[in-house]
Amino acid sequence: MPFYAPFSLVRATADALVRCKHLLDPAVSETERLARGLNERLDNQREQLKAYQTPEAQQHYDQQVAPLEKQAIANGITPVRKTGASPILGFNEPVKRDIDLFTSYLPGAPDSRVYRFCRAMFTPNLGCRYKSFGLSRRLIPTSSTSLVT
Repeated sequence: MPFYAPFSLVRATADALVRCKHLLDPAVSETERLARGLNERLDNQREQLKAYQTPEAQQHYDQQVAPLEKQAIANGITPVRKTGASPILGFNEPVKRDIDLFTSYLPGAPDSRVYRFCRAMFTPNLGCRYKSFGLSRRLIPTSSTSLVT
């Protein structure tokens, strides 16, 4: 078993941790907490749309996002758009990227090196960025039994 195999589980656990901390931050108001929850729901709908690139999926997305926008406006939350008719980017602020959440909430991580390391190691097509971490090519597993030399 490769040494790095458990890191994919660590990344998923850390992702859940920082999202929970972001959503339940005691320093934010009730309205801001609702906006963050709406942003998570919007992000989930976007991810579903990416998985199913069909007209039906777009219609489903539109049907799911419209009530989110109505709920936001009813609670004094501003839908954020690039321009007036463009898709919603978020509520009160654009949806935060994973890297931003890790930078803000990962314990003991004043910067995002831990996240970037895990992401580079376990996301397809990002393993080539190993040099930015000062890593040797020998540390990058290409399969369960071999290493790049």
